Amino acid sequence: MARIIDFSIFLKSYPFLKGKQEVYYLEIKDDYGFWNDGKWEVNIDEAGQASVKKITTEANISSYNKNIVSGSIQSWTQLFMGYQSTNELYFQDKLLGIEELVYSFGGRIPKGKPILEDHF
Repeated sequence: MARIIDFSIFLKSYPFLKGKQEVYYLEIKDDYGFWNDGKWEVNIDEAGQASVKKITTEANISSYNKNIVSGSIQSWTQLFMGYQSTNELYFQDKLLGIEELVYSFGGRIPKGKPILEDHF
């Protein structure tokens, strides 16, 4: 079981795949972490490093609404931890948005499953 506690800090440390510089607009629905809840601008550079800022003004939010990929914090956690792919989450309606944007963002996520290295 996993959960992203602070979306902004998590994404700034996340190892996105290298590629061209891209900007994505993500909506996070988090009933328990009000600091995560909302719309975010995620700028991923060529090296895979993300800069993240929360979109706070209503004017900015309305201009981005058509280009937003939306999901619950649980769905985003499943994606970033490698438990579910963007294809699976989009098919199950757990990630919503324009199909090309969802798959484009998914192309920057490393493939693989996390390993819990804990020995007793």
